[in-house]
Formats: sequence, C-alpha cells, structure tokens
Amino acid sequence: MLDPVRTARTRVNELDNVEKTFIGLKLEHFMRDMLDVPKGLRDLKIAGLDVGIKNTVGGNWSFPLETYRSSEP
Repeated sequence: MLDPVRTARTRVNELDNVEKTFIGLKLEHFMRDMLDVPKGLRDLKIAGLDVGIKNTVGGNWSFPLETYRSSEP
C-alpha cells in the first residue's frame, strides 16, 4: 500500500482512508487463512461463533453499535 517508488509515501499515516481500510481487509483475510476458518456473518466464524476482527493504525478504537449485540460474545 505504501508503494514508496511510485507515491513517495513511506508511512501509514500518509495513506488515505481507503488505503488504510484495504490494509485492514488484508489483515482480516490473513487471519482467516492463518486460522483456517470460514468467513462468517462478521469477519470469520470460530467454533460456530461469528467473530469480528478490529484493528487500528492509531490509539483509537471504535466499535459501532451495529457490530455487536448484548446476546452475543
């Protein structure tokens, strides 16, 4: 994503939001492949439970209400 040869960007904070989102998607796919689990309703399914993968490039975390319910882990 940084592609310093073509963009001269060498730091994640120089990326736009779409590029940062793409990094998150790549991490999601990497984790699913590494754990050898299927895609679920959220990001992946482990032992029959839908699990969301969250990551950040800063110190902020935000979990929107629609990503979880009180009856689920």
